[in-house]
Amino acid sequence: MKLAELIDRYPGVCLATPDDNADILRFFDAFPMQGKGLHVGYERGPDFFDFLKMGTPRFFVFLGRFQGTIRGMGTLTLRPGMCEGLKSLVGYFQDLRILTEPRAALKWRRFYEGLITCAPKIQEFKGCSHFLTSVIDQNQAAVRSLVEHERFDFRYVPASRYAMVNISARWPVPAPHRACEVRRATAADEAALRLFLRAANDSRPMGWCFDGSADDQLSWRLAQWKGLGWQNVFLALSAGRILGCTAVWSPDTSKRVILQKVPRSYKVYFALLRHLGGRAPRQGGELKVRYLTTLFLDESRSLGERRAVFATLVEDIWRELHSEDFHSLSFCDFAAAPMLPALRRFVTFKTPMTLYRVGARSWPEGWDSAPSSPLAPGFEMALV
Repeated sequence: MKLAELIDRYPGVCLATPDDNADILRFFDAFPMQGKGLHVGYERGPDFFDFLKMGTPRFFVFLGRFQGTIRGMGTLTLRPGMCEGLKSLVGYFQDLRILTEPRAALKWRRFYEGLITCAPKIQEFKGCSHFLTSVIDQNQAAVRSLVEHERFDFRYVPASRYAMVNISARWPVPAPHRACEVRRATAADEAALRLFLRAANDSRPMGWCFDGSADDQLSWRLAQWKGLGWQNVFLALSAGRILGCTAVWSPDTSKRVILQKVPRSYKVYFALLRHLGGRAPRQGGELKVRYLTTLFLDESRSLGERRAVFATLVEDIWRELHSEDFHSLSFCDFAAAPMLPALRRFVTFKTPMTLYRVGARSWPEGWDSAPSSPLAPGFEMALV
């Protein structure tokens, strides 16, 4: 089935083009992400598509133009990955926005249902049958309509619980014992780093591809992520062996986080950050985040050893970057092997979220079964 054939079944739905950019930005900006009292908006101008291009060349932006204006939208990205040891495409649904108007919402959900149900058969998706998405646990409206519903064919099955952790200041207490050496990487580390990354991903559910081919993520990120270079990559080592790595990066050239509403409790928290020498954002201003991307630790080590390495890695990154203009370091902390307990020296704030596998009730039995690997799925918070 061609994608156009599916879209033709749903009047008002279309694929977005650059000519839709201004309309998309207006619609997108009208929908902040709401937690308990905290409203966060995302600025994606001047080019909505620029952020998507940094993640992958394969993306599709769907619009629901009902009664002449956009009433719903969503994005599907496809990237090369590793599934059960074999190279395969992995899809991610994001940027989902729907008006609360009942008729428009129903039309959009019916299209979304058809898209997911038919996805493995759509020619442009190249046989992709592995799809992920994430939802903020406090976003009860999204949980009710996407996760808990019984009405539609699509299903959201929990793949991994995690927290978005922001590291914003440091308590005035002694540093922990150093578990490793930390230094910035150079191009001379490329071969060893790729071997480490490949070992961390080849058996990971929907892991990333680090095989030196045209699909290699290390080469892609260094070439396509604006502002990322070897100077942003940090290695944790012991006797020359890589124990962990991360690339500190922000997509703020094409995506900015704006604090649209800050409740009083957060203002007290921000005052504490300033007292401790940290930086705090203000309501209506940008929350400047540096993400610990490409974050992997040697899985052959015990959880305690990995936490010690992670603590040393964060200590050194904080010391080197603290004078730069940002509010927090952010990382994805998976519940299966949480790293937050290693950061007792830091002031942190976490947002509980869940990563879901997405599929359809009508798909062949077994797609929603648990993967054989206990590792968390391949996921980059900075790209969503």
